[in-house]
Amino acid sequence: YTTLDPVMKLKNFTSQQITKLLQKAYISFYLRPLYLIKDLISRKGFIFRRAIPRVIKMASSVIGR
Repeated sequence: YTTLDPVMKLKNFTSQQITKLLQKAYISFYLRPLYLIKDLISRKGFIFRRAIPRVIKMASSVIGR
């Protein structure tokens, strides 16, 4: 797989299912409340704060499916 796209074929999952599971994993990890608070407080969190709107948009599209 690449960062967001699966490359290998699996017997029990389609590539679309793997992509959806991977997106859900990223969302559940990066949208943890404690992680968000620590990131917003730290100076290093600037890039992530800019990415929040995009992550929320992706999350809503995944949840809405």
